[in-house]
Amino acid sequence: MSPVVRLRDRYQFLLGRIADASDRLDALCELNVVEQVAAASRATVVREAWSAGRELTVSGLVSDRRNIPLADFQIRVGAEDSARKKCAAAIADFERRWKLRP
Repeated sequence: MSPVVRLRDRYQFLLGRIADASDRLDALCELNVVEQVAAASRATVVREAWSAGRELTVSGLVSDRRNIPLADFQIRVGAEDSARKKCAAAIADFERRWKLRP
């Protein structure tokens, strides 16, 4: 199973509430950015840089399918940050942006 299919399945509880297929695809792209920031934050080279005291920030941006910038989600993870907390906050922001919260 591809990583994007797993991501879609993981967030189906959110994506399923977006009626338009094109909007769902944009939303899936946004969720992928959040997951990629989390994954990059766990990478050995990143963790070693942080352990060595180097300044490094992992950021997430997304463009639409036509390569037009959609948003800077303000998701940035640095050495002192918790990637898990930052990503959870990004998902909460995603829910607000897409009006998925009751």
